[in-house]
Amino acid sequence: MKQIYLFFVSTCVSSRENLETWLRENDVPYSFYDFEEEVRSVEQASKQTGLPPQAFVKSLALKTPKEAFVCIIPGNKMLDRGKVAKLLEVGKKKIKILKPEEVKTLIGYPAGGVPPVALNCKVFVDRSVLSMETIVGGGGSIQSLLRIPGDAVLKMEHVEVADLCVDAL
Repeated sequence: MKQIYLFFVSTCVSSRENLETWLRENDVPYSFYDFEEEVRSVEQASKQTGLPPQAFVKSLALKTPKEAFVCIIPGNKMLDRGKVAKLLEVGKKKIKILKPEEVKTLIGYPAGGVPPVALNCKVFVDRSVLSMETIVGGGGSIQSLLRIPGDAVLKMEHVEVADLCVDAL
C-alpha cells in the first residue's frame, strides 16, 4: 500500500525584507551579521563571528507524516527526538529531518538559514532558550545571521515551550 503524505504549506515570510518587517512590527530589537560565504552550522557561525557556540540557537526543520514544524534549541545542545515525539503524540521514528528542498518549500527559508522568529508553522522552543539574554540564529539566508533577545521567540503564534534537548549524562 502506497502512503501519501499531505503537508500544510507554510505561509512563512521568506525574505530578508519580510523578516525585517516582522521584527519591526513586533518591536523586536535586532541586528544582522552578513557574510560573503555560506554559514549553515553553529561551528561555521562561531568561527565567523568569534562568539561561543552557546550564544547561538539552531532552528531545526522537522516533519511527521502530518505536518512540518521547527524546533529551536541552544547551539551547543542536541535535540531529543523522543521528547518531541511525546509532545506530538507520535512514535520517535515518525520524526524526520526535512531535506533541504523541503525546508524551503515547507518552512519558507533555505536550510541553514531558518530564523528563530517569523515562522507561521508550529514551533517548539527549548525552555533553556528563554534564559538566554541574546540569541543568534539563522538570518533568513545562508549568508546571514540574526541577533535578537532570547524571549523574542515568544512573539510568534503557534509556539510551545518545552524541554527538547538530550539530558546531560
